[in-house]
Amino acid sequence: MLFLQLVQNRRLPGSDLPFSKNVAIIIAMNPADQAGGSSLDLPIANRFAWFTFNPDFNDWATGFKQRWQSEELMSVPSFCTDEKILMARNKKIRSTIIDYLDSEKGAHQVTIVPSGMENPISSVVRRDDPAEMEVFRLAFPSARSWDNLAEIMTYIDEKDFGTIQVVINGTIGSNQGIAFYKYYVDNLKRLNIDAILKDPESVDWKHISIDESAGIFRALIEEAANGRLDQVLEVFISIKIAGAENLLSGNRLQDIYKAEYLNKLPLATRKKVKQRYLEYFGDFLTKIANNN
Repeated sequence: MLFLQLVQNRRLPGSDLPFSKNVAIIIAMNPADQAGGSSLDLPIANRFAWFTFNPDFNDWATGFKQRWQSEELMSVPSFCTDEKILMARNKKIRSTIIDYLDSEKGAHQVTIVPSGMENPISSVVRRDDPAEMEVFRLAFPSARSWDNLAEIMTYIDEKDFGTIQVVINGTIGSNQGIAFYKYYVDNLKRLNIDAILKDPESVDWKHISIDESAGIFRALIEEAANGRLDQVLEVFISIKIAGAENLLSGNRLQDIYKAEYLNKLPLATRKKVKQRYLEYFGDFLTKIANNN
C-alpha cells in the first residue's frame, strides 16, 4: 500500500513534499518465476511501462572490468593505505575474473539476466552437464556474486591464500569456487614468474623461504621447457651472483640444461646460452661429464 501511494501520489509516505515533474520513478525486478521476494501487485504493475533487458556475457563483462565506472572504495585496509594501488588491485582482480570466465575452464559460468526461462540455472551459458546443473540449482555464481567477489578480494592480501579460498567458495559457491581458486593461484604465479624473468634481482634470494623457492623453481623449469631457457638461465646466474648457490642444487641445474630445451632456441641464442652456462656453471658440467 505504501508503494502504491508513492507511485500514485508521487510523494514519500508521510511527507507533504511532492516529487518535482522531472523525477521519474524507475524500478528493477526479476521475472516473477525468479523473484527472491513477493511480486508486485497488479494495480502497481499496471502503472509502469515494462521493458525487458537481456544483456549477454560481453555486455556484462565490459561494465564489470570498468567497475561500472565507479571510483569510490568501501574502505582502506591496514595492509595498503594507498587508494590508487587498491583501485589498480581491483582492476587486476576484475580482469582475472573475466579472463577466467572467458576461458574454457570458466565457460561463461555466470548467470546474467534470465530470458523468460523457468529458473535461474537456465541462463547459465554452459548447461550440457545435467549433474553439474543440479549442483548450480543450489548455489550458482550470479553476476552479482562475481562483482561482490571482486570487491571483497580487493581488501585481502593477494598472498593470503587461505582467506582468499574461503572468500571465493563463500561468494560464488564451492563448485565453481574450486576451479576459480586454482585459476587465480596459477595466474598469480604466472605473473610473478614473468616479473622474476624480467628482473631477477627483484627477489631477495638469500632470504627466500624453502616453500616459495620450490614453487618458483618449478615454474622456471616449465618456462625453460616452453622456450625461455635463455631467460631462465639469467635468473640462475643472478642467484649465484647473489650468493644463494645453496638454492642451485645439482638437480635444478640439470633440469634446465637439456638438449630438448636448447633446441627450442634460435641458433645464435643457443650458442650464447651455452657460453653463459659454461662461464657460470662450467664446474657442474665437468662433474656431469666425469660421472658419465
